[in-house]
Amino acid sequence: MLYKYYMSVKLVAIDLDDTLLNPDLSISTENSMAVKAAMDAGVAVVLASGRTFFSMKPYADALGLAEKDYPIICSNGAEIRHSTSGELIRHFTIPSQNGKIIVEELLSKGLAVQSYEDNWIICTEPNSFTFLDSKLTGLMIKKAETIEELYSKPRSKFLSSGKPEYLSELAVILKEKFAEIAEVVITKPYFLEVLPVGVDKGEALAWLAGEMRIAQEEVMAIGDAQNDLGMVSWAGYGSAPSDAIPSVIEAAKHVSALPHDKSAVADLINRLVLAKK
Repeated sequence: MLYKYYMSVKLVAIDLDDTLLNPDLSISTENSMAVKAAMDAGVAVVLASGRTFFSMKPYADALGLAEKDYPIICSNGAEIRHSTSGELIRHFTIPSQNGKIIVEELLSKGLAVQSYEDNWIICTEPNSFTFLDSKLTGLMIKKAETIEELYSKPRSKFLSSGKPEYLSELAVILKEKFAEIAEVVITKPYFLEVLPVGVDKGEALAWLAGEMRIAQEEVMAIGDAQNDLGMVSWAGYGSAPSDAIPSVIEAAKHVSALPHDKSAVADLINRLVLAKK
């Protein structure tokens, strides 16, 4: 454990919502300065989010990731893309035949369903959560002309929304039902996402670190929610803000004394990355 602790960090993966971003979806000055200082010190920085590329790109540009062409992990690991062009580096999708099964099952549970294409949210029926998703991501909303439109081509993910208590119970059922065709994860308490088999931020980060020839012990991952658990558990410097969910706090090797909206990311980078340089 001492060996792992004293390894220098060469790669930092950071979740966006409720980790790097403030409640108003801005990046604090402290967080921005810390990220840029880490890159100036030669540390690679990768954004890792459930968001699509089009929703992540403005943040990558604001932080200067595109200038260095650091990859970004999108759609909870289903996509890894160049931060400059958006060109796919690696991509997993749910085939149309499995998408049909997933969409019909979610509809049968009384849930509206969304899929994503470019800068659009394609939905069966817009609701308050669809509009919230649009506000959070900046994506436009399009009502599908037919249900088949949602799975007419392979998709990186599907999303349904609803009351947290219902989604939490339903996730357990769907994980078993979709075990051979998809992954199920709660990203926000009111968002349930269905992803391609094997897709997880932690798996994507491990693959990317391998491609960059960076050891597990040299990777920091900062996240707060269930979809961050994989990367926080895997990384040598798995880290979390103080207001992360309990399972992430438990998995993290380093927890900031600060919540995400008090620049916890800056605190973690300054203490664990920059202070060791």
